[in-house]
Amino acid sequence: MKRILDNAFTVGVVLLGAFVLFRVFSPMLFPAEKPSVFADAITLPAALEQSKATGKPVFAVASASWCGPCQSYKKGALVDPKVEAWLTEHTIPVYIDVDEHSTDAQSLGVSSIPATFLLNADGQITARAQGKLSSRSLIDWLNSNTEQITAAAP
Repeated sequence: MKRILDNAFTVGVVLLGAFVLFRVFSPMLFPAEKPSVFADAITLPAALEQSKATGKPVFAVASASWCGPCQSYKKGALVDPKVEAWLTEHTIPVYIDVDEHSTDAQSLGVSSIPATFLLNADGQITARAQGKLSSRSLIDWLNSNTEQITAAAP
């Protein structure tokens, strides 16, 4: 009986370890696709030029393929149809891979990811959020912060 309990304990420990390893490393092995709202692959400087022409704020997300919370954000709030529609209508969306566009990430002062920013046409950061947001939290954050940008626009 003791041998059976020892084996069961060992199997349990191995299964728990495998689950933990999968949860930790799966974002790196299976990174989320870039959300379709960023399909234009516009750069931050180009988005700021568009912002000057249209008056729309720039919505920027700093992320990386190896970042677990970033993958969750990309699979969650950033692909929500309501969020995508809101972003497409009211902002110029920009995706910044911190490994590929480190200069843009540095210019925004990215210190941890995922990081979400709203910038006005002058390139000034008007709002920032650290970590992943839920769809509802992101829309609430966008509504409250874009009202400030719109109110400040000439």
